[in-house]
Amino acid sequence: MQLRNQKNSSGLTLVEIIVVVFIIGILALISTPNFITAIRNYRLRAAAINLLTALRETRSEAIGKGRMFKFTVNTTNFTYTRERLPFSQIDVLKLPCDRQDCWLFEEKADDLATINNDPANKNVFFNYQRGILSMETTPTTIELTFNPAGTITVPGTGLASFKMYGPMFGYEIKVYKGGQITFHKISLP
Repeated sequence: MQLRNQKNSSGLTLVEIIVVVFIIGILALISTPNFITAIRNYRLRAAAINLLTALRETRSEAIGKGRMFKFTVNTTNFTYTRERLPFSQIDVLKLPCDRQDCWLFEEKADDLATINNDPANKNVFFNYQRGILSMETTPTTIELTFNPAGTITVPGTGLASFKMYGPMFGYEIKVYKGGQITFHKISLP
């Protein structure tokens, strides 16, 4: 009787390893564009929510402090500015009077925040690196005034619109003069 020499085949062959690496490479090539698009869409949403939050914070601060605030968005250089407007109180019982004689209180304007497109600034809320491919506003440079009563002074028609577009869709923020600020997803133009 002949005895056969039996080998234990508990390892993987070189061909099997190459096939597995090849399959993993193909899956990575297929999923990478989807992953990059997902990151851009996430960044677009984050940028839109940051702007929305800044607008709502400014409105809440105007109501809470009983002061007027100016919020300016300029899309040509991708900046927004929040500013507390000057405030003074006059003793109406002393009217008519010289300006200094009637003043009870005076406060100067205060520049609260300027967020710009500086790469070192971690609070940048919109730029091309953040996933926004284009942005439209109506009107082009928007200057909103938030009043202590909760209303918003919007130039023109009483409606300000911010549209931010990414690779697949966009977001729109609408600011109404009555104080409402809405946010929703929109399709590409």
